[in-house]
Amino acid sequence: MEIKKIKIIILGFVILVVGAAIILFWPKDNVKEPVPVAVRDAADRTYVRLSLFNTMPNKISLEIPEDWEGSYRVKDGGNLARIFFIQGAGEWELLLFKQFSQSQWVSNMDKNWQKILENNELIVAYILSTGEGISLAQMSEFNNMRADVSALLKSIKMR
Repeated sequence: MEIKKIKIIILGFVILVVGAAIILFWPKDNVKEPVPVAVRDAADRTYVRLSLFNTMPNKISLEIPEDWEGSYRVKDGGNLARIFFIQGAGEWELLLFKQFSQSQWVSNMDKNWQKILENNELIVAYILSTGEGISLAQMSEFNNMRADVSALLKSIKMR
């Protein structure tokens, strides 16, 4: 009886060791881990200028980090421009831009819009997404891009 208990304990221990070895040494998917925001050095980054509202009389341009390449998509139509975070086949809204006339801005009922540019006839506003619906695996890269948005907004120029 005592030998049977010892065999069961040894068998359980062997199963635990083998399971731990499989977990530790099993090849991981070849997924590129995003570089944490704190590690990214702004001095080492390069930027590309992106134009929005291309079908409107008043266009804007802004700087997008070059390392975003392959991780974003722009949908620009009329007075609304959207920048999406993409990963694989999925896309999630990251940033929305909209042009308002002065009168449209006054009557705007959606108070989520934040004003970033204004002249006598036009207001450009934005909404930054919270990332609702993004999985935990994608959230790190989404948050890295989201952290870049404040610098992106500072780079906006009306053309």
